[in-house]
Amino acid sequence: MEATEIRSARPMPEMILRITETGREITDTPEAPANRVDLADIRAWRFFRASPAEFLEQYGRDFCIDHIHAAFEVLTEAVKHLDLWHTRSLTLSGHIGSRRLTALRKTCDQRGIRLTVTYLTAPRALTFDTADASLRHAGSCGTALLTAGIGSDTPLRATPSVYWSAWFHRFFYDEVLPVLRVRDPGTFFSYLKVLSDYTARGMNWAGIGTRCGISGPCARDWCRFLVDCGVVELVEAASAPAPRRAKMRPKLFWNTPGLAVWFSDTAGHLTPELKNALIENCVYLALKDAFPGAAFSHFLDTNAVTCPLMMKKPGENFTAFYFPKDALEAQTALRHHKSIVKAGIAGGTPRFVFEGDAAPADIAPIAVPGAVQCLHILPLLQVSPTVSSSVPSNA
Repeated sequence: MEATEIRSARPMPEMILRITETGREITDTPEAPANRVDLADIRAWRFFRASPAEFLEQYGRDFCIDHIHAAFEVLTEAVKHLDLWHTRSLTLSGHIGSRRLTALRKTCDQRGIRLTVTYLTAPRALTFDTADASLRHAGSCGTALLTAGIGSDTPLRATPSVYWSAWFHRFFYDEVLPVLRVRDPGTFFSYLKVLSDYTARGMNWAGIGTRCGISGPCARDWCRFLVDCGVVELVEAASAPAPRRAKMRPKLFWNTPGLAVWFSDTAGHLTPELKNALIENCVYLALKDAFPGAAFSHFLDTNAVTCPLMMKKPGENFTAFYFPKDALEAQTALRHHKSIVKAGIAGGTPRFVFEGDAAPADIAPIAVPGAVQCLHILPLLQVSPTVSSSVPSNA
């Protein structure tokens, strides 16, 4: 009894996790740690592999352990280290996917470890404006899409191809080669080019593998690696009650849509199909930043009833978002929305996303107030504040 009282009185150990996305490093911030050990450094990586306990004993107290995605086992060892009370806090940084983060949260809760998570996101093409519940972009929408993921203070912002070419070279040799053991950068480059065609689309692993000359399971595993590295995200499909049959294919979104443009070789002439996919991608990122606690999904069944994007805030039903480009697509979206509401998959009024301050003339008679809520993509008139998690309930 006495020992229990002593244990419960001790301060809760804390794991500080700084999650970064493609092209962003912890060293980019003004609060960059003075002492940092990099697991991407082969010497640090070998030290950790040889003796995790000694590695954390030496670097766990006053250092930030960076690039944890080079050795995800460090998360398990860090939990053991804190649970045994070798140190009161431990700071880690790098890329980590949502599934791995969810598992880490659960483990920390079970062990009585406080997990503090902060995000260093890539520069966004669109941000959510809390003042009027709109989506804002700097400059023209096309330029915003091309440069999404490149900081405004980066000298190479005017030449995205040079920026992303240098990024791919570093990414392949620092992260892909040591983990996936892919020897030929051309093979992995071709794989990423195929993934750019799947932006905001459901994944077909066998089809992707066929185009790249690899197996379907290999294509899936490589994509999971990209999720862990913060390059892409996979949004799971929503299920459907019987007798409906949902297609449970995850949808691909890039954390830096400008990278998808570079891989697609369409930087000088964005195709309408790719532009529409990139806008959906950027809307997802803006909503994810504005609603940190929200869950996202999409829906597609064997009858071709579809909802491109759904968002569920805590305690609410899924809200459906559609991206119609003409009256026919708008009418189809309303018909599909009625179907998924009837099935209990989503609820409420559908959101139509448009570029500009008004719906296209042929859609305006369909997108009437009450039946549809419109979310407009508008130019950024002034520097907007950092997106807050507190936004109007009608967003």
